Amino acid sequence: MTSSSSRSGPVAPSTRSSRAFSSSGVVKICRRHDGVLVGAAGDAGYNAAFLKWALDGEGKPPPDAKVGDKETNTGLLFHADGSVELYESSGSFVMRPPYHAEGSGLSVALGAMFAGADAETAARAAIAHDAFCGGEITVLRHKKEE
Repeated sequence: MTSSSSRSGPVAPSTRSSRAFSSSGVVKICRRHDGVLVGAAGDAGYNAAFLKWALDGEGKPPPDAKVGDKETNTGLLFHADGSVELYESSGSFVMRPPYHAEGSGLSVALGAMFAGADAETAARAAIAHDAFCGGEITVLRHKKEE
């Protein structure tokens, strides 16, 4: 899975979740009632748990982001001001990157965005060049961009 964004820009993850098998059609991003874009990378169970936690209002601790043999679970909150909150196994932090990517295709997506690609094109590049990325691409933007 690759979740990529430009500062205050669109977020475009692929919908494949992979481990020993591939499954497409996994929901990895949604818009919260306050406009924050919520995303997750890693296994499908973590993706669902993190999205549910963020949509339910973050009233309790987030689901544990486990680090496995071949994967790292990461939860992301993309704010309209360009900041990205990351939830990882060691805790959470906020950063303001010019662009961001997570998941198995992150190197390809980061390279594409460095070269000027938007988030959707970067996700397409990751799908083309990473065996564990695939499926459809879901593009969400902050409301002021629509």
